[in-house]
Amino acid sequence: MLLLKTSVPVDIAIFTVLAIYILYKYATRNFKYFKDTGVPYIEPMPFFGNFASIALFRRSIGEWLRSCYEKMDAPYFGIFVFNTPCMVIKSPELVRDCLIKDFSHFHDRSTPLPKHEQLQQGMMLLQKGREWKETREKFTNAFTSGKLRQMFPELNTYAEKLVKFIKNNDTTKIDIQDCSLRYSTDTLLRSFVGVESYCLDEDSEIYTRMKSAMSVTLEGGVRGISFFFRLDNLIESLKLCFPQRAALDFFADVFQYLVKLSKETKGKISNLIDIVNSLKSNESYTKKFTYGDRKAVGQPFMFFIAGENTLITTLTYTLYELAKHPEVQVKLRNEVTEAKGDDTQFSYEKIIGMKYMEMIIQGKFTIFFVKDFQRHDTKLVRVSPKVEKEVILLDHLNWTDSRH
Repeated sequence: MLLLKTSVPVDIAIFTVLAIYILYKYATRNFKYFKDTGVPYIEPMPFFGNFASIALFRRSIGEWLRSCYEKMDAPYFGIFVFNTPCMVIKSPELVRDCLIKDFSHFHDRSTPLPKHEQLQQGMMLLQKGREWKETREKFTNAFTSGKLRQMFPELNTYAEKLVKFIKNNDTTKIDIQDCSLRYSTDTLLRSFVGVESYCLDEDSEIYTRMKSAMSVTLEGGVRGISFFFRLDNLIESLKLCFPQRAALDFFADVFQYLVKLSKETKGKISNLIDIVNSLKSNESYTKKFTYGDRKAVGQPFMFFIAGENTLITTLTYTLYELAKHPEVQVKLRNEVTEAKGDDTQFSYEKIIGMKYMEMIIQGKFTIFFVKDFQRHDTKLVRVSPKVEKEVILLDHLNWTDSRH
């Protein structure tokens, strides 16, 4: 029996229009939030909010945030990530208030913690509350100034290998990102867990895994957006992990083997591996928190992958800017030559003492923003007593704003 006693095509058309209308109302159900609270906002579009260019991979997240910053001439404003309202704070004074005066209102670490992946549950950057606090206390001793000095000879060794690698290849056109990937992988794995990866000597399996993990793919784009904007439901439904599953499983096996080897031989592989084994045998800690073999290697993996991304980004963009400004290269080279003197290698103290080099690296951060933005559930009393939503602090864009 037909719904309206008409033709089948008419019924289909009615159902289609009704379905679209219901989807539209559902997708725009929060679009009046900022209008009702009296907060200026960027007009959203159905289904995407203000997020269309990101969702369709037409812009990077950094470019999108900058466009929002430049579009709105207000100390704060609202945007929509799909249907989710987010408060954006751009005023330096309000940013300071949020980070200092309103700090007690901040949510307990908003980074998603995937329930489907034990290794990522063991990563300190994703942990929350008491577990994060106690884990952090255990691993702090691995990165004292003395321990950092002990790592420095490795930096010298692999820096020399990097120079040889570049000289042995085509020097007319250099892939800086690839060179940075090889150098950072060799340096970090050797310094953190005592593993020689041979990335600067050959296309080793570890290099191939890291190259694949860093490549730009549709899956990688979805994964990055989901973690960056805390789309928990999407992360769980698609079983997303960071980085890609193949690389995650490979390094989990490597680190689990190192932990097992260190325990069986009672040998000292690295401080990180020693701390993992001490936690696994710490009854007080394991009674409060689950700490299986895969979760236990979450910390060494986190230090490696977090250091890898940061080091690659810093090296790549700093060298890119230096290539564009030969006069800066000359001044920096003079400082480096003077600091080195007659020594064959650099010392930790000499590197720390290079103020112009420090200025160049710090200046790079004002151009290429590499850290995640702050995103918290907090009540912004100084903005509006009615607003209590996700917050994005665009403090980094103030650095390049001539008004500030």
